[in-house]
Amino acid sequence: MKEVKRKTSRLDLDSGFTLIELLIVIIIIGILAGILIAVIDPIRQQNRSRNAAIRSALQKVGYGLNSARSATGRMVCEDELLLEVNNLEVVGNSNTNSPLSTDNPIDTTIGIDVDFNFPSVLLPDTCVAYVGNETNHVYSMAADGTAQCHFKVVSGPLRGGRFAIIGKAWELNPDAVVDNNTWYVIHSEFGMYECNGATGIDPTDMTVDTDPYAGDANCSRVDIN
Repeated sequence: MKEVKRKTSRLDLDSGFTLIELLIVIIIIGILAGILIAVIDPIRQQNRSRNAAIRSALQKVGYGLNSARSATGRMVCEDELLLEVNNLEVVGNSNTNSPLSTDNPIDTTIGIDVDFNFPSVLLPDTCVAYVGNETNHVYSMAADGTAQCHFKVVSGPLRGGRFAIIGKAWELNPDAVVDNNTWYVIHSEFGMYECNGATGIDPTDMTVDTDPYAGDANCSRVDIN
């Protein structure tokens, strides 16, 4: 019987990857992973989600106040604010003339200026501490700082019914040296805007019929439909 010899082809010997080839593949995967992380930017995406929650919270308060205004024919005072919007926590009152229904009769000739929080909505800590009537009160429209930010609602005279609510946005570029100081502002008559810089809300804006943000180069309208 003849012995059949198995021929070993060169293909059999070279069927595996060499160490150099494996290293090249690993390097390519690492480069692609780095590019993917740079494109996705998890911190940026997280802050986008946080900003969406801030806009949603502003809408919630706006709807609640508009419903109360329709029922009463005026803007609510501070104590009524807590009744109209669930899970709202008042932080401070920067206006000593704000009507508190438990302490004083409601004066419809003045407005309110109140800072508040939602426990489930996190705002950035880039505001400036305000030394005023309330301990640890934060003036929300101040420039870049290190204090915890809060939402703020400001109105004109209660009998006029107009109000605006603001919340500071999270910085989408976490590596920025200077905070862009971006704010979401929702006006009871003119909808929501995104404003950059020192644009604020003035109670006198609540007494006029024109949109205070439409002509502001620092503000752009936000679609909330």
